Amino acid sequence: TPAVEQLRAKGKEGHGKLAPLMGPEFERAFVDQMAAGHREALQRVEQFLKTAQNEALKQHLAATRERVTLHLKEAERLQQLRS
Repeated sequence: TPAVEQLRAKGKEGHGKLAPLMGPEFERAFVDQMAAGHREALQRVEQFLKTAQNEALKQHLAATRERVTLHLKEAERLQQLRS
C-alpha cells in the first residue's frame, strides 16, 4: 500500500542519516529515530483501531499497540539517560 511504501522510504532515509555516524553520535541519533518511529507507529495503530471493523483485526491491533507502547517507553527511557 502507499502507506507501507512511505514507511519503507522513511526507513531508508533514516538509515542513510545513521550510516555515517559512529559512537555516541550514532547512539543518540539511533535512539531518537527509534522514539520518533514508535510515536508515529503508535499514532497509526490508534487510527486503524478507530476504523477497524473486523474483531480479529481489532485484537491484533490492540496487541500491537501494547508492544509498540512498550518499545516507545524504552526508547524514551534511553533518551532520558542520554540527556
